[in-house]
Amino acid sequence: PEMRKAGVSGHVIAELVIDEKGMVQAVEILESPAEEFSDASTEALEQWTFQPATMEGKPVAVTYIVTLAFKLK
Repeated sequence: PEMRKAGVSGHVIAELVIDEKGMVQAVEILESPAEEFSDASTEALEQWTFQPATMEGKPVAVTYIVTLAFKLK
């Protein structure tokens, strides 16, 4: 509620490690306007799944940068 009242908003930039099965194995927050946004982003991103990346037709682990926008109303 305090953040909403203060009109806090912004973008969280995170680096994900995605394994060969498309599961998120690690989340590192690279930039965030507030710790609460970092925590919420980490919790959400750990639940995401992806179609596995491939190299020469075989699934491979990758790192991926994602940006999440937060605007409290």
